[in-house]
Amino acid sequence: MSRICLFEAGDFLVGLSVQHIIGTQTLDDFNHRHRDNGHNGQHIFHLQSFLAQQHIAGQQTSSIVLDINTDKEHFFLIVDQLVDEIDVPDSFAPLPPMYPLLASILCPRLILYKNSVAMVLDSNRLMPIYDQLQTDFGLVTK
Repeated sequence: MSRICLFEAGDFLVGLSVQHIIGTQTLDDFNHRHRDNGHNGQHIFHLQSFLAQQHIAGQQTSSIVLDINTDKEHFFLIVDQLVDEIDVPDSFAPLPPMYPLLASILCPRLILYKNSVAMVLDSNRLMPIYDQLQTDFGLVTK
């Protein structure tokens, strides 16, 4: 079993292994802490904008910033709200073919949470895919 943190990013319900989340804070707190000393060059992603591949005007001050540390990268994800932490099986079936290609690459697994399907984000894939796409969708700053 693995522990997954579920969060909302716009219309997306997304899960991420808790082992990659090293901290959370409100967007207001994040902006206050990093106003003077910057964010040390780490990428900051607005996950809703990135997954939808469209610019979203401004983030809500009630948004949550997840501090993500993978085997190769350290970055921040801005999400709307944390939903829950749950235990899930270690193996999953692949996504059905109806899911958009980007979602199927970034979120190769699905889980059922209450009455909703949640995509499980593979945080090790986010930065390489972002680099391949050469897009600014979702990127708040680097």
